[in-house]
Amino acid sequence: SHFQVSFDGKYDMITTDRLVMAQATYYPSKVIALNAGVNMIGTPTNGKSYWSPYTNNDALYVGLRYMF
Repeated sequence: SHFQVSFDGKYDMITTDRLVMAQATYYPSKVIALNAGVNMIGTPTNGKSYWSPYTNNDALYVGLRYMF
């Protein structure tokens, strides 16, 4: 068994948009993977950015994968 952790961040220097994605995966065996993660969106308060319509759509997620 082993763990894997990943992180991805994006920042737009012009509009100051921010997108942060983090995930942790646990492999208890060779055929099963359990994961959990978060996606967070940040936008400027003036509402003038690509991500502004989605600023309240942060998400937590979990998953189970069986590989055969």
